Amino acid sequence: MRYRIESAWSEKDLLLPVGVQKVYINVGDETKTIKEWSKEKGISETVISKRYKSGIRGEKLFEYKRKVIQVEIDGAIKSLVEWSKVTGIDRSTLWKRYKKGLRGKDLISLGTKEQSDYQLSWDL
Repeated sequence: MRYRIESAWSEKDLLLPVGVQKVYINVGDETKTIKEWSKEKGISETVISKRYKSGIRGEKLFEYKRKVIQVEIDGAIKSLVEWSKVTGIDRSTLWKRYKKGLRGKDLISLGTKEQSDYQLSWDL
């Protein structure tokens, strides 16, 4: 009980069963549980927990680390997510094609034999 009080546990959490540990994380002047940070920042509890356990603190806990891939098609530069929205092709399909080395119009060409020469068109 002393540890919980000295560690600034909230009154409602003081009487939780022994063995239940809530981790409170301070970022700036705010202190919240991993679950509360997860809801606020839109990052999974697991990701925040792993980062915290590895020693990452502060705003770095919530940084988005994925590289945004930009692709040029007919002079327009968009991310794979944006091309997915424009073409209606699933993002994971575009990612697989990109990893195979497809670029430009080849990235968004339709995959069926009958339509292999047909390119999607849209207003740029």
